[in-house]
Amino acid sequence: KLGVVRKGSEQTVTVDLGPALKGQAEKYASQYIERPLHIGKLSAHLWGGRFIFEDLTIEGLTPQSRPFLEAKRISVSMLWNTLFNKRVVFDAIEMSDWRMHAESLPGGQHNFPRFTRESTGGKRTWTVTTQYIRAHRGEFVFEDHGVPWSTVARNLEVIVARPTTEYRGQVRFSEGTVAIQKYVPMRADMTATFKVDG
Repeated sequence: KLGVVRKGSEQTVTVDLGPALKGQAEKYASQYIERPLHIGKLSAHLWGGRFIFEDLTIEGLTPQSRPFLEAKRISVSMLWNTLFNKRVVFDAIEMSDWRMHAESLPGGQHNFPRFTRESTGGKRTWTVTTQYIRAHRGEFVFEDHGVPWSTVARNLEVIVARPTTEYRGQVRFSEGTVAIQKYVPMRADMTATFKVDG
C-alpha cells in the first residue's frame, strides 16, 4: 500500500509494508528477545530511510502478565550510505505515548527481555551505533515484589545522544509516586543528566 504525504514543501512516499513483512519482523524480533512481540502496523518512508512501528507490544513473562512495553509509535531512521562500510547507523529513534512495566521477583528473577547478547569473541565485521534517542510522553512502572516497593514515573521523557564518542542523556518526569511496603505513597519528580559508561 503506497501513500504520498506532503508536509509543507516536502513530499515523502510512505509504504505500508503489509502483513507478510510485519509478520516476519514480529517473528525475528520475538526470537531475538525471547519474548512475544506484536506490531499493529509497520510502514516505511522511502526517501528518509525511516521505519514506523505503530501499536507495538512486548509481552510480559507469561500471557497473564502485564505487557513489558506498550508503545503507540516508534520511529527509526537510519543512514543508508554507511552500510557500504559495514556500519549500521541509526541517526534518530523516537518513541512516543508508551508504558513500560518492569518487575523484580523473589529469587532474583525479573521480566526484562534479553535485548543484548554476550560477545562470542573474534573481530566483529559490522558495527551498530545510534546518534539520538528520544522517548517521550511515557510512563515507567517498577515493582519489587520481594520487599515490596514500587515506583511510577509519569510524564517521562528520556533523551540520549552521541555527539562525540560517548553517550550522554537527560531524563525528567513529574507527578510520579513511590510506595514502600504499607506506607502512604510519596510524590516523586526528577530531572537529571547522565553518561552511559560501557
